[in-house]
Amino acid sequence: MKKEMTLPEDFTVSLPFVRERQEEYRAKRFKPYFERSDLTNEEKVCIGNYQDVHYWNEQKEDWSCKVPETMKEKPWCYMINSCCRFQMFYDERTYFEKELINFNVNNIDSAIEKSEIHGELFVYRGVYDIDWLKKIIRQDEFEDEAFGSFSLKKSIAYQYTNPQNPIIFRLKLKKQMKALYIDETECEMLRPRKTRYKIIEIKKQYEESLNMEVTVITIEEILK
Repeated sequence: MKKEMTLPEDFTVSLPFVRERQEEYRAKRFKPYFERSDLTNEEKVCIGNYQDVHYWNEQKEDWSCKVPETMKEKPWCYMINSCCRFQMFYDERTYFEKELINFNVNNIDSAIEKSEIHGELFVYRGVYDIDWLKKIIRQDEFEDEAFGSFSLKKSIAYQYTNPQNPIIFRLKLKKQMKALYIDETECEMLRPRKTRYKIIEIKKQYEESLNMEVTVITIEEILK
């Protein structure tokens, strides 16, 4: 029988806002992953690893490769998504690192599979890599090999764009689509790996909060 991982008694202390705002969380439309009874402890730990917020992993700095400066505070997220996107990158990892990555990816996969949208809402994702964006615009469609990180708040998405040229994806989540709500920190909605999207519209609009014009790319999931 598979032995379930045991969480430390003070597990919630390592997560932002938990004890202070539990009542506030319960009043919201989505329940944060660490309060969900349908997720296993292993799934919760792996989602926490992906966030790099746990005191016991100390953001794990002893990887066999150098983590970019921009991802120094989120090495787990960088390693997991890079291994999902690039086979050669995954092949170059040590045996132990591959085991860690596989364990985390499998548990995040299963947690997302349990996370179904019950209504309709828009989520947003910042775009920084202009070269990649130009490529997918020519093709009209793209597949995200890694976990898709979106936010319920446009203001969060703008933080992950080029401040001189803000570009965001706008995606409408519909009933029964899969998306895992993380927590209030970034109001993050984590989408399944290998999801295909189609570009529906690209338009410029004035964003009052930034006092400048931004590019909004509306996309939709291509259902299998």
